[in-house]
Amino acid sequence: MASLSAFTNLKEDGRLEAKDARGGFPRSVWATYSAFANTQGGTILLGVIESASHDLIPVGLPDPAETVKKFWDGVNNPKVVSANILIDSDVSIERIDGTDIVAINVPRAPRAIRPIYLNERVLTETYRRNGEGDYHCSEDEIKSMLRDQAAGLPDKMPVESVGIDALDPASIEAFRNEAAMKRPGHPWNRLSADEFLVRLGATIRSRNDGLIHPTRAGLLMFGREYEITNEFPFYFIEYREVLSSKRWDFRIVTNDGEWSGGIYDYWSRAYPRLTADLARPFELNADMSRIEETPLHIALREALANTLIHADYQGRSGTTIIRYDDRATFTNAGSLLIPAEVAMGGGVSEVRNPTIMKMFNFIGIGEKAGSGFDAMRQGCDWAGLEHPILAETFEPSRTILTFPLARTAPAADGAHGNKADGEKLPRKAASSFSQEASGELPGVTYVHVVLDENEAVLELAHQQGSIRRTDVEAELGIGSTKAKSILSHLVESGKLQPEGRGRATRYIPKREMIS
Repeated sequence: MASLSAFTNLKEDGRLEAKDARGGFPRSVWATYSAFANTQGGTILLGVIESASHDLIPVGLPDPAETVKKFWDGVNNPKVVSANILIDSDVSIERIDGTDIVAINVPRAPRAIRPIYLNERVLTETYRRNGEGDYHCSEDEIKSMLRDQAAGLPDKMPVESVGIDALDPASIEAFRNEAAMKRPGHPWNRLSADEFLVRLGATIRSRNDGLIHPTRAGLLMFGREYEITNEFPFYFIEYREVLSSKRWDFRIVTNDGEWSGGIYDYWSRAYPRLTADLARPFELNADMSRIEETPLHIALREALANTLIHADYQGRSGTTIIRYDDRATFTNAGSLLIPAEVAMGGGVSEVRNPTIMKMFNFIGIGEKAGSGFDAMRQGCDWAGLEHPILAETFEPSRTILTFPLARTAPAADGAHGNKADGEKLPRKAASSFSQEASGELPGVTYVHVVLDENEAVLELAHQQGSIRRTDVEAELGIGSTKAKSILSHLVESGKLQPEGRGRATRYIPKREMIS
């Protein structure tokens, strides 16, 4: 290595930490090791300082070999850190500008061993990276990582506090009707409703009481909202259309009391709205019937299904899909189980809720684990769109997929609708939304409420369990000064209470405000 220029991108991404270390092995290395391992990975440079202008300056180490030995001694000591996730090549002595430094490349820790923590104190010495340094993880973040260690198992567990009457019969019937249309010859179509639910993984016989109960996946998929929230207190899914300056132009939420509130019922309402205004070129398949779904429809279908399949329904932040005029965003609680670049590469998948995935698979949605991003890219290529972008945020842990719906580059050869750069995809007239797709019935007056900024922030705090100033800025599209003013007003009026100090301050709804 001849210079530090190779680390520029890591520094800009918050994945680089430079430490002096000339006065001895710095104990702060371990907090950074934990933080990188629990976030996106990163590189620690020992014998390097950062100037006031943020330039990296190598200052060297008096005995780099001894520094390496002390690091390996510590990282292999379970009383210092909970796990060693490195291989020999991850730690090296590099000569830069005539000085020796030590480079430690820390990967993201595998799901099965996160969180990485220090001094045998998982609740108090677990760290993550926020771009500005290392911070102590909240109890919610730690619990989320611990749940992810067993990802794939919890959604098969029975919910023994309720019986099968917690499931909504209308949702189950609608699901079976869709399954019969998608798989007309499948032998499960002839089963009784009770047997069908067992085969699907929606119910199971408990070993404790010998009775049939919904599984966690079954309760989430087909349950009534008030039953679901007894098991998953922060369960909340919404779909919003933001096509004007209003906070929303149309909204579906699981707690409105007008329908069951389960995932399948939500899907049946949200997916038609999400795709209803996409143009459908007139094309016929082999049997001369019209093709109703284009590759772009399939891509958005995969994006929505993946969001629902991978959400952490015990997380505080809920699941939100927003359809803008030029993009759609899919946000769910929970961090990624594998690195974003691996997930987007396709072919590899770790599923947080495999039983829910099995249920969607049965109605022809998400047929193959790990193929979702392939379908999304194919749909975008077909429509001449940029590919979706996947990202994570922390405090709380959330996964965000941004799906572009406006062309920013010339359409690829063979793409449909060859539009000019930056032009939005063709949209149907608003009147083309069917009553079935909108969820609105004739003869009923619907009032689409537009919240003021204070109410919007308070609602966001209730949905997520807590918020930071940066959440308010992102949600409302405002600057830090205005966000601080809104939060101060809500604190003074007794609706929010602050916890923490400085940039780490979180704002939590007062307990008496939580319904």
